[in-house]
Formats: sequence, C-alpha cells, structure tokens
Amino acid sequence: MSRLLKSLGGFGILGLLLLIASGPAHAATITFNFDNCGGGGTGSCGASTTYNVGGFSIVATAEAPGSRNLLWAKAAGGDENGLGLTSDGSGDHEITPGNFIQLNISSILGNDPLTIIMNSSTGSDAWKVYETNTSGSTSGTTLKTGTTETSFTVSPTDTYLDITATDGNVLLSSLSFTTATTPEPSSLVLLGSGILGLAGAVRRKLKV
Repeated sequence: MSRLLKSLGGFGILGLLLLIASGPAHAATITFNFDNCGGGGTGSCGASTTYNVGGFSIVATAEAPGSRNLLWAKAAGGDENGLGLTSDGSGDHEITPGNFIQLNISSILGNDPLTIIMNSSTGSDAWKVYETNTSGSTSGTTLKTGTTETSFTVSPTDTYLDITATDGNVLLSSLSFTTATTPEPSSLVLLGSGILGLAGAVRRKLKV
C-alpha cells in the first residue's frame, strides 16, 4: 500500500480520493406544480409566467387562435388545482377547446420521459398534449390524448408542449421527471481542500 501511495504522489492521491468521495451520480425527481403563478400566488398570472425548480425552468404562455388569453392558477383543493385560462366561458378559468397553454420546455429536453397530470377532467371532459417547434402554434405532433386525471408520460423532442381541451374544460396540474445529479461544485471545493491537506500529511508521513 505504501508503495502505491508513493507512486501516486500528493495529487494522485487527491484524484483517487476525489473519485471515491464523489461516487456515482444519484437520481433526483424534479416536479413543476402549476397550482400557482410561478413565483407564487393564485388567480391571474398574466400572459406568461416562469416556473423554476432545481435549476430547470418552464415558461407557460396563454395562447388562442388570433388572440391572447391570460393564465389562471387555481388551488381550490381536490382536482381543482392547476393552470387554466381566463377565456373559459363557464367562469371556471380552465382550458377549453380552441385555446391552449404552451410550455417552453427547452431547458428540460433530454430528461425524458416527462410525467404529466391533468386535473378537473370529469364527465365528458377531454384533453390533448402535442409538441411543436413553433411558438404560438395551434398544431403539432400529438403525444397523448385522454379523459382522466391519472398520470401519463411523454418523450418530446420539440421545444414546446401545447396543452388543450378537446371537450369540456380541464386544468394542467403538474409535470415531473427524474434527472441524474452530481455533488455541488462548492461541496467538491471544500472536499478537495480537505483532501489536499490529507494528501500532504500522507506524503510527509511516507518521507519519514
């Protein structure tokens, strides 16, 4: 063992110990909850709002053919939690046919699959999720359609996800994914400083 340490030298020991200490990357779940206006609060969120979680961001924008809606965040409990639109004629402030919410997911692309939950989908309510590379687009490649509030997964490759209703009115509840994480750089700096001191002590010990 002493011969190995001598051959490695101080910096070799540092590299070896950093490799051991950092270990493999571990998984973390990132969840965007849409029952608020990005930075917090409910009700009208304006034409767009940004959600930031764990170093990732999603920009939600209210869209409608030929006009601009406003986003509306609901946190009324049960299945009445999520992001909708002010254009809902029923007064429920939810997503209705002909209107949609566009999510800019450029910062999370590659972290698929994405798990999405729709809310307030009862009776004849139905929804559709599609992807596109065009901002404000009213058409694209359909990824998923449904009528329930259970979670489902999609693996988009385009910059935007569009969420609309095909019948009734619905809410966008959440989006989540699992990503691999590594130790924070600041943590590695502190760890490296300590190990440098340890490596120096080992070298002095070996010279004795």
